[in-house]
Amino acid sequence: MVNLFKRRFSLILVLFIPLCALLVDMNLKKWRHDEKVIAYDVHSYYGYLPAKFIFDDLKLEKSDYKCGEGQYWFWLKQYDSGKKAFDKTYGLSIMYAPFFAVAHQVAKAFDYPLTGFSEPYQFFLLLSALFYFFIGLLYLRKLLLHYNFSEREIAITLLIVGLGTNLFCYASQSAPLPEVYLFALSALFAYATAKWHMNRKLKSIIIVSATLSLMTLIHLPLILFAFYFILYDVKKLTEIGSKKIPVYALIIFTIIFISVWIPQLKYWKLTLGSYLGASDNYEHYYFLKPMFWKGLFGFQKGWFIYTPLMLLILPGIYFMRKRVPELKWSVITVTLLFVYITLSWWNWWYGGSFGQKSMVPLYSILAIPIACIVSKVFTKEKRYRYSLAIIVTFFIVLNVFQTYQFEYGSLHGDAMSSKIYFKQFGRLDKIEKFEEQLSYPNYDEAKKGNR
Repeated sequence: MVNLFKRRFSLILVLFIPLCALLVDMNLKKWRHDEKVIAYDVHSYYGYLPAKFIFDDLKLEKSDYKCGEGQYWFWLKQYDSGKKAFDKTYGLSIMYAPFFAVAHQVAKAFDYPLTGFSEPYQFFLLLSALFYFFIGLLYLRKLLLHYNFSEREIAITLLIVGLGTNLFCYASQSAPLPEVYLFALSALFAYATAKWHMNRKLKSIIIVSATLSLMTLIHLPLILFAFYFILYDVKKLTEIGSKKIPVYALIIFTIIFISVWIPQLKYWKLTLGSYLGASDNYEHYYFLKPMFWKGLFGFQKGWFIYTPLMLLILPGIYFMRKRVPELKWSVITVTLLFVYITLSWWNWWYGGSFGQKSMVPLYSILAIPIACIVSKVFTKEKRYRYSLAIIVTFFIVLNVFQTYQFEYGSLHGDAMSSKIYFKQFGRLDKIEKFEEQLSYPNYDEAKKGNR
């Protein structure tokens, strides 16, 4: 029994970590409160489902769908053209859909309002985040097993990624925003990529194309993950031209990729009059002014400030070159390009959120250099292992605590500074004159590139 436990410890963690997120959900009971689950951007990601399957009104013309004083079930964006539509794509609705279907039957059975927004719908949306958290960790484990990491190395890596990063927040407190779903898709994509390069099976290329297209539909910059596939097993950049991808794989990829996007193009044509949709004039990338320092190390929303365990990727990438050489260029290229593009966006802090939420989809592939540094530590003396255990434990506890801080508002979503961060450190309750000390970003100036 003990040996079986040791051999399957990482698999137990795949179940245990989502249960920790479930405990947070049960403690907060968000599904009982309006505007706690279907809130902010989720209105636009989720709205396709009730609009289509409950109200049969994708253009939302039959009613104003008002549900209270100044409150509406559906949030539409009015573009410069004067036309209105959801400002998010339907990609997440695909992933919500099975849970929406179950919730609708539960609502019928127990006489809840069949609006798509009552308690059963909110509860099952939270369950969907936990499910995809589980799927992401499961395929991350499979990916690490593929590269022959030990059970112990995989277990520690899962703890770091699952409990020690802001991914945990987006599987619990901030569910059902897109980050945990994108993590699951990217983990499945990375695993399918590895399997395809090993066996060239049809199933693998279907999964690669389906996951990449859905990731891109939810968040367009994730098209950069295509480089992960293209550069996989490329030892030198000069070898790219000689890498052969069968014609059948390219055809299948193209068909699936376009098929996933077709309903979205039709929706844009229906509501905005153009297959390409619309955008506001201020929605810009400032590629000549990426916010590297603030985005990585600033206390407003620095990735390494609020997710410090991700600093392990820096030595990890160095050791990855020999431990997993087939990933050297793919992981580095995707990471650098994605960080550059993400921090070039006008709203580089991505609104009110815990840490740099936009980086979460990278965690599936960045887990590999983390596993490499963990593996290296276990070849050293015991004091190095104990040091790693202490560091990881401390930052896991800190991450879970800060998840609660974010929920209770004592860690602000977009107006933190180093001064207030350290004053608030270790406290759930807000310090005196908390709001007066916040440093709010100037959104209007940021739209002009003055960030």
